[in-house]
Amino acid sequence: MNPPAGAVKATAASFAELSNGRPANVVVYDADAPIIARLVWDWKKKRITGDYIHDGKNRGKVKRTISFADGKACSVGKGEKQP
Repeated sequence: MNPPAGAVKATAASFAELSNGRPANVVVYDADAPIIARLVWDWKKKRITGDYIHDGKNRGKVKRTISFADGKACSVGKGEKQP
């Protein structure tokens, strides 16, 4: 699956401003199968929360810690270490 035509890469600052506190539909294209999620980023609490569906059938909840380093966003799950 490829990004839609006309998609542009966002900077860390523009993404943080656009996403903060607002629900966003997200599609992950580089996983083993498509992941579609409805997520909310809270930059003050450094947290992502929401719901996802993987490969059209496996559903789950998202609750991850987030950070920015060198213009890239990082998220870690419970038990993982922040890079």
